Amino acid sequence: MKAVAFLVGSLLLILLAVLLPLHPGPWQAAGGLALGALWVYALIRTLRGGLARGSPIRLLPAQAAFFLALSQVEVVWLRAGWLGVVVLTVALDLVRSRSLAMGLYAILWLAVFILLHQVVALARNLSGAAFLAWTAGVALVAVGHVALGTWRIWNKGVMQ
Repeated sequence: MKAVAFLVGSLLLILLAVLLPLHPGPWQAAGGLALGALWVYALIRTLRGGLARGSPIRLLPAQAAFFLALSQVEVVWLRAGWLGVVVLTVALDLVRSRSLAMGLYAILWLAVFILLHQVVALARNLSGAAFLAWTAGVALVAVGHVALGTWRIWNKGVMQ
């Protein structure tokens, strides 16, 4: 039952993310296709025995919400960068080597934090001291998150 709620909720968020952009364009369509492909991948994984507890595919609703946030800012490279996050998510779900998982985890989450930093900075039109404070705060949280995540992968094995 949890899997059905996860998939239905994810699909609704994907539809919202694709249909409610402030700045539609070809990158919006590419993002919609990527989200659809990620949803189909999650469906296949669920039907084949379920997603692991630590699977990055479980972040699909957050991916859809994040894409919606990125589509509210009129900067194309943010949505293009987000497509790389989708690819890294699937790669991290498929990898079985601990060292590769650590590297992919670090790249994936640093990319997410960079995109988050930019979407907030652009949406809020930050500059000067506010921009520097925001950058320092995001950098501290990003480094801490990546360090703890890679440490957890090292100690407990690949994304369990």
